[in-house]
Amino acid sequence: MITNLKKKLIAFNKEGIKIVLKNAELLFLSKLAVYGLAYIVMFIMIDFYPVVPFFCIFTAFNIAWAICLRKVSDYKVRNVYLVKFYLIEMGVVLYPCALYTFKMGIYIYSVWYMLFPLIILTYHLRSDALKWMLLSILTIGSLFFTQHIFIFESTDNVTQDSKNAISLLTLICMVISSAFFVSVLIKKIAMLNTKEYLQITEQEVKTKEEPPGQKPEKEEIEKNSEQYKKIWEQIIAHFELNEPFTNTGYKISMLAEELNTNVTYISRAITANSDYSFSSLISHYRIEKAKRMLANGDLKLFSMEYIYTGAGFKYQSTFNDSFKKHEGITPKEYVEYRQRAIT
Repeated sequence: MITNLKKKLIAFNKEGIKIVLKNAELLFLSKLAVYGLAYIVMFIMIDFYPVVPFFCIFTAFNIAWAICLRKVSDYKVRNVYLVKFYLIEMGVVLYPCALYTFKMGIYIYSVWYMLFPLIILTYHLRSDALKWMLLSILTIGSLFFTQHIFIFESTDNVTQDSKNAISLLTLICMVISSAFFVSVLIKKIAMLNTKEYLQITEQEVKTKEEPPGQKPEKEEIEKNSEQYKKIWEQIIAHFELNEPFTNTGYKISMLAEELNTNVTYISRAITANSDYSFSSLISHYRIEKAKRMLANGDLKLFSMEYIYTGAGFKYQSTFNDSFKKHEGITPKEYVEYRQRAIT
């Protein structure tokens, strides 16, 4: 297993990234609330009131989300599930505003949707970024058709100067927001690549594929022990930060792809630096996750199915067997033991 010092280094970076992302969420939502107020003032100044209620909803929506996120402490819930849920709701809230501005000939406002893939990418959801890019393009494209379906107030009283002012405000807000998320993404990548985080260098792993027939001999592992040690520490850091093992169908090939290496290197790294195999390592982390959920009292709020699926187990029988193997008692006995210890 890795040393206490290295554990502290990994924990430091893991917590640092969580703090960076949480602060980014709150700061971005605060900025959007300010942007909403700016749009409200702008439309009142040009005497175009029909769109003002929508921007009031937009502003209140972001303030409410900022308050909500402050109360959510679970990293994965906040930065994976709630981010997606927020963007879906945000897309709905933005749509009437985009329709009105589209009808006014202010097409740049719809570009707000292109910020969504960048937000997804920032929160380590690379596999979803392309899907959200496509969804954003389709949403913008739909504005060309839906603007002819809905009945709007006449926009004839809006002068070209007013339209230019709204376009300029949108451009400024977009540039600031894009630059903000790019800076957060760069900072996150920099933290993931510090020496303390023990990433693998290009020199250490020259290729993702090994020659056919090469065997994981003890001599070869010893020769590259430092390389496998760093891969092992990267695995631990990835598990601690992102909890990929909560995916019930998680495979070693998926881990290799996420760490930009190959299955052989992953297997050797685990074997050389621990007493685990890949499956037993996954089982260990899943059991520890389930224990934390049980210790937090999640069973009082949710079912046992919520516990074991949230930890990454597909079936309760597998969960019970693994738990008994690791802890020597069943999950039910574990809960009862904790309750007795507390009382």
